[in-house]
Amino acid sequence: LDTWENEPAIALELLRRVTLGTPHIAGYSAEGKLNGTRMILEQFCRHFGLDTGPTSDSKVGGAVLNASQLDNLILAAYDVRDDHHDMQALLGDAEPGRAFDLLRKHYPERHEFSHFRIAGTLPAQAAHDAAVMGFRS
Repeated sequence: LDTWENEPAIALELLRRVTLGTPHIAGYSAEGKLNGTRMILEQFCRHFGLDTGPTSDSKVGGAVLNASQLDNLILAAYDVRDDHHDMQALLGDAEPGRAFDLLRKHYPERHEFSHFRIAGTLPAQAAHDAAVMGFRS
């Protein structure tokens, strides 16, 4: 669960019951922030009749991941259990709403799967699935 009713004062009983919970960070990837900024720029320019100038969707750089199984590849790129562990710490916090806000304000840089290139060899179906999720080979 990523989006919580009444954030930051989330229902702690619900947090106790979820298998995986994150502090509403689905759009917090570096690429998500870049794409959001690009969309604002494009709307601004469209409104004022300006040229946006060159934009790039290139996947320059990025990390190389080596994995022989799809689940290992996914966890190497982003292990959601780390976010869940941080969320579970809210259960013992005297001010869980403040702690929830701090998780969001100090969220570490995270990349989307498209940032990563696969160096290892995956079975055919896993390679296909990884490509569908955005991993590069």
